[in-house]
Amino acid sequence: MTTIFHTQLGTVDPIKGTIRIDNESFVYEIYLLPLTGNEVTVSRIQNDLIKRLGGRRFKGAPCLGITEDIVRSNILSNNYSGIGFVHNERIVTDSASATLQFHNWLTSDASNEKQMWINDLCRTKGEEKETKSQVSPVKALFRVFEQVTNHFQPHMDSIYLMVDNAVGKEAESKKLQSIYNAYGFNVVSKLEPSILPDSIFMKKVMDNRQVGGRRNKSFRKCKKRSTKKRERNIRKRDRTQKRERKKRAKPLIH
Repeated sequence: MTTIFHTQLGTVDPIKGTIRIDNESFVYEIYLLPLTGNEVTVSRIQNDLIKRLGGRRFKGAPCLGITEDIVRSNILSNNYSGIGFVHNERIVTDSASATLQFHNWLTSDASNEKQMWINDLCRTKGEEKETKSQVSPVKALFRVFEQVTNHFQPHMDSIYLMVDNAVGKEAESKKLQSIYNAYGFNVVSKLEPSILPDSIFMKKVMDNRQVGGRRNKSFRKCKKRSTKKRERNIRKRDRTQKRERKKRAKPLIH
């Protein structure tokens, strides 16, 4: 899979901060993959992500059937472009997590432009007796994923997700479509129905506003690093173009 984040970051540090939505504060932590850096550190963080993502539970079972082995395989195969965790600052057990995938699921044409997909979305709320927030952490996670995508891939104007619509899951599928529609996602027609035939694709035009709330140093460092890299690339491009112009300007020697 094509990676889109780590070249700008060159770090294993997550993007951390808080975002306030409808008078509720949420803490977010976004890891951009693949991780790069010290091998020991990368391995430690990968193991932590495997346990956190593969250890999610819904009604006593692995959420969406995603186990640690599945997460490990996807990380090692570079199937994730990012992993995000969000929890309510006031009710820590009310949390949401998901992965980002930069992939072309719309067509079978390998040359087609890739899209950003939100996958493996799961909300966990601790024990049933515990209070949950009136504002879902899923809303906060969507907002942060949009802003991360906007920041590192500013040419993208949309983000996607898919809903399982396999036989026997139609009722649940309609419920999820209704929930995601409330967050701004709409069902899109498949260009090639044979691609993931049991899934329904949904798309949202992203909000370009900046994430509200406090950000820690890591996000500012990410912005600084990516800006410096762009500046270096521009200078390199200008030098190359200058050399090319000089070559073209030289008279031919016979």
